[in-house]
Amino acid sequence: MENERKIDIFFPPVHLASDQFACLEMNFAVSTYFEVKLAYAAAADDAYKERLMFRSIESFGDEFRSWRTTITPNTTEGEAFVVVLHSEGSSLGTMVVIQSINLEMLPCNQTGNDAMRHGIYCIGCFFLILMKFYTVCFTCVI
Repeated sequence: MENERKIDIFFPPVHLASDQFACLEMNFAVSTYFEVKLAYAAAADDAYKERLMFRSIESFGDEFRSWRTTITPNTTEGEAFVVVLHSEGSSLGTMVVIQSINLEMLPCNQTGNDAMRHGIYCIGCFFLILMKFYTVCFTCVI
């Protein structure tokens, strides 16, 4: 389609030790097709791979939703990975608005003072406008 727009946002690479977990958390509103994927290179067959973690094929409207998932070393075959945000659509207007995205190096259900709370923290906006521009504004601390 002539008006079809696609965008992929890649975050910095992360590698989990064999006994380490990560929790990916997002708060967002979706107006069009949206995916959250993990991308990695598998050393065994020297291939680029993607693991789909979340997909929305319809609009949430203006309502923000929270979503989270635990990532294990097995999720990406023990390889370093990047979080990829993918959106596409053909209608004019905002595609996705992300209030926050966090990747913490602990399982999502772990709590308490002994939890290792470090990793990639990103807070900002991800406005995809289907005209001739898009705006991505994030502050990430590793």
